[in-house]
Amino acid sequence: MRFVTGQLKSRKAELDFSDLLATNETLVFYMGLHTLPDISAGLISAGRSASTPVAIVSRGTCRDQKVLTGTLSTISDLQEREQLPAPSIIIVGEVVKLHSELAWFGEVYQEANHAIGQAQQTLCLKRVFIGMTFANPY
Repeated sequence: MRFVTGQLKSRKAELDFSDLLATNETLVFYMGLHTLPDISAGLISAGRSASTPVAIVSRGTCRDQKVLTGTLSTISDLQEREQLPAPSIIIVGEVVKLHSELAWFGEVYQEANHAIGQAQQTLCLKRVFIGMTFANPY
């Protein structure tokens, strides 16, 4: 695994992409959302397959974490459409194919959040039904 800065002070991705072609190596770009099209194009131009799996993890481990997956040839357009916010990391490599098997955080949180939301709605309806008026602590 190699961690790579996705942009320099000039907000450009001035990277030697030919040094990032090992297919058995996972690349993790940080600070790369603004230069994602340059990163994808640079890796493809240097010889990395356009079908290489890519994931963007936005706000990782926060309750509003989002993950977007695609390939080097599709990820820029997907991000343009979805607009995942920073902070984010971009993961490039075959490990991305394991996302559905290893996706634990977002799905668990979404299920728990849904259950909490259902309980809050039920509680709110019960309060209205019995005529109580007090502030919802949620």
